[in-house]
Amino acid sequence: MHTKPKLLVAGHLVALVAGLALGMIVASLYVVVSAAYHGEIESLVKNEFAPGGLDLALSTVVQNGLFVALVLALAALLPVEPPWQLTIPGRTLALTRIRHGLAWRGTQTPFWLAGLAGGLTIGLAAQFVLSVMQMLNLPDLFGSLDMISGAILDTDGLSFVVVFVALAIVAPIGEELLFRGYLWAVLRKVLSPMWTLVVTTLAFAMFHLEPVHVIGLLPTAVYLGWLRMRTGSVKLCIFVHAINNAMAVLLGRFLSAEPLLTEADPDLIGQAGLGAVGLAVTIGTAVVAMRAVARMEASSATSEVAP
Repeated sequence: MHTKPKLLVAGHLVALVAGLALGMIVASLYVVVSAAYHGEIESLVKNEFAPGGLDLALSTVVQNGLFVALVLALAALLPVEPPWQLTIPGRTLALTRIRHGLAWRGTQTPFWLAGLAGGLTIGLAAQFVLSVMQMLNLPDLFGSLDMISGAILDTDGLSFVVVFVALAIVAPIGEELLFRGYLWAVLRKVLSPMWTLVVTTLAFAMFHLEPVHVIGLLPTAVYLGWLRMRTGSVKLCIFVHAINNAMAVLLGRFLSAEPLLTEADPDLIGQAGLGAVGLAVTIGTAVVAMRAVARMEASSATSEVAP
């Protein structure tokens, strides 16, 4: 392995970590300001303050907005192969590097259809894992799942719309551009595709901090990483992530009297069955999509060589 790629990756990772830290600090400051506004500073110090739904949503929007700005700036500095010609205008070069570095491209229709099905069903497997983790009484360090569930259930009208947009649209865009877009592009300069999938999946899960949340996210994170590796498209990852989050928000809002994300259903056998069905649909549609794309590519190759 050459030294230059290692130094390049190290520099970009340092900049990324610094930017992420800044984003977390800004989001935390928003919570502090909210606590001060509501006269809850003492509760915040005791780790008993839970931001309201609208506050949590706006904090999410601010944080992910900073993440998007960060990865756009860093991706514009990320070299790609083959080397660019010096005659390309600077602005065009920067936009091309951003699109390349963030994998901003589409993919074949069968993968979009499989992604739609997977986005609707992979959450069933994730919900089962969450319930098991809750029954094991893992520590609730930050109460993030409770805050998310509270934001979904305790807001109405325009406030709920803001929560929905923050969780189902803004968060998927920011997180996918960050992890399956930019971080993936950086790590691929020194790691194999499979190891890149492993590292970005773990980074994405651990970014959510709480042990229950981290482990519960793994099925979805692995699926999103596989889509990125197989299709090379962060657009598809954003789409699937948004469908998954939208389903969680809507089901938690309209089909649960209690927070769906944190409710540990004692009927684990029933949840295991739903999780197995969700996983089977997700994997099955992915296999069908791969076969369909393989046939399309074979047909295209045959037509090109035909006289």
